[in-house]
Amino acid sequence: MNGYQAEIGALRTAAVAVRKASEQVSAVDLVGAVRGAGAGMPGSRCVQSFDAVGKTWHSALTGWVRQADDYADALNSAADDYSANEDAASAAFGGTGAD
Repeated sequence: MNGYQAEIGALRTAAVAVRKASEQVSAVDLVGAVRGAGAGMPGSRCVQSFDAVGKTWHSALTGWVRQADDYADALNSAADDYSANEDAASAAFGGTGAD
């Protein structure tokens, strides 16, 4: 393929950004955000649903964090694979490698 080049540094930078986003999202306490909401609506029937909403939000965020971490891992793995292939090809032709 003419003109094809893997941007190994960009893959690693993207992995770091995804990991940072994952860390930030994992620190969000949505359960805590709705936990005290019922105090502002004493006697309301919807208060009993706040616990379920909090658990659902927590589950959704936990799933997103897991997927983001998996994506960051995949980006790093791809960068490692591209780098190893570039190094092998470079060595075969007497070069210095990808990084």
